[in-house]
Amino acid sequence: MAVDAASSPEAGDIPLAATIATIAVAGLVVGTLDITDAFLFLTHPGFGPFRLAQFIASGVLGPASFQGGWPTAVLGMVFHFSIATTAAAVYVIAAGRWRALAQMPAVWGPLFGLVVFAVMHYGVVPLSAAPRSSTTPGVLANLIFAHVCCVGLPIAFITNRSYAMAARAGPG
Repeated sequence: MAVDAASSPEAGDIPLAATIATIAVAGLVVGTLDITDAFLFLTHPGFGPFRLAQFIASGVLGPASFQGGWPTAVLGMVFHFSIATTAAAVYVIAAGRWRALAQMPAVWGPLFGLVVFAVMHYGVVPLSAAPRSSTTPGVLANLIFAHVCCVGLPIAFITNRSYAMAARAGPG
């Protein structure tokens, strides 16, 4: 069985510290992009950014989150960035096993964003304690756009950059 250079262990492996840094940077970037999109497109009078952050916390705390003030809003943001960082970790670690993820970010990033959307929208949110709400076609389109452009693509391109830098640095 032939092994191409891109999938061999010595071809551009990134050190553990660089892997952790890649995950942290990607998590921070996509968390910021995604929440900015949500603040711009999913909020309205009566449901502003503060309330959206509490809604995120309600996934764990339930409706009581909306009576929690600043602590639950902050907790919602912690949850949001934790989820973003987890998505980044999944992609970065998977790229260590399947180099195409790092080599073709324009292909795999959007697909990963769609997977993250599907897992969150059809799995995590329905199983959470968050109050149920309907999703209009416009909101659904924005959620898909955000997961492709604000989550999948940035994670993939940040991963691509880390692997390219590791390849230029050489082994060790």
